[in-house]
Amino acid sequence: MLITFSGIVGGGKSTNAKQASRFLQEAGYSVVYFRFRFLTARRIFQSLFMKRKAAVAPPSKEKPEKTKTEAPPRRRKLVKLTLARTLGYLWRILIFRIFAAVCLRQKIIIIDRFYYDSLAHYSLAGYRERFYLTLLKKALPVPNLAMMLLARPQTILRRRPNYDGEYIHRLYRRYQQVAREFPHVIVLRTDSLQNLTAIILQHVRQAVTPERHSGPLPRQVLQ
Repeated sequence: MLITFSGIVGGGKSTNAKQASRFLQEAGYSVVYFRFRFLTARRIFQSLFMKRKAAVAPPSKEKPEKTKTEAPPRRRKLVKLTLARTLGYLWRILIFRIFAAVCLRQKIIIIDRFYYDSLAHYSLAGYRERFYLTLLKKALPVPNLAMMLLARPQTILRRRPNYDGEYIHRLYRRYQQVAREFPHVIVLRTDSLQNLTAIILQHVRQAVTPERHSGPLPRQVLQ
């Protein structure tokens, strides 16, 4: 089973992915937690030879944040999805599928960030980019539960004041577009953190034990 947490910076991906992982482990499930940026082909091949105990190690609890000095605003430009980048993603997808099939059977995989987060940094405009996106959509594994955590730009800038405002507004719009490209993704608003953990764990609980629930949970839509 594959559960993914995606979303805009400051939306609460990592915190809630770790909480969900610990929740499932305490409930007796075999859980594997990954941070997406470390899920490279090299690391996957290395982990094939790791001991089982190390391969399924739970995520560590959050450490107190160190005091940081004032940093310049962080920004990033949109780039084009090229053939070379598409082939790179297809290679990683293939390796991940093999890894999951060989090593992660009868386990729950929780991934902090996913390919949806990468796609949010591409313009995805024009015939070629749309064609490459179609290829990736067909190749991507569809998670059993895919959650995208979004908060409005004003909220994110309060949480992450070192980010450039224009960049955050643009990124927010890009995530909205990516969510429309993948209708199976459940979008959760995180402007208010009240009951957020309970809502996420309810989605997780339904995904792993669907027979215990009489009907689907309400889906929060983009506004």
